[in-house]
Amino acid sequence: MLFVALVSCNKEEEEIPDETSDKLVFESLEVSQDTLMIDETIQLTATATGEDLSYTWNAEKGNIIGSGSKVDYAPSPCTIGKVSIECTVKDKSGDSESKSVDIYVM
Repeated sequence: MLFVALVSCNKEEEEIPDETSDKLVFESLEVSQDTLMIDETIQLTATATGEDLSYTWNAEKGNIIGSGSKVDYAPSPCTIGKVSIECTVKDKSGDSESKSVDIYVM
């Protein structure tokens, strides 16, 4: 007696969760103009993806006006020359990324 068994070798496909969709990615930090007069303001925009993002802005000199992904910068009196502005983006898991941009106040 000959017994033949057919066995299927189909492997069930496992669904792999997409862990990259929630991962923090700080894509860009843009400024509306990189040179301004002492009495002008400029807008800065941080573009990032991730979950529950928070933004922290810091300027060497002058004032950051607003909060979130878009803020304005206004130089303080006597702020002449190069000013570095930094944005740090933090996600819900505590990961963070920073970018900075230099502007010139005349």
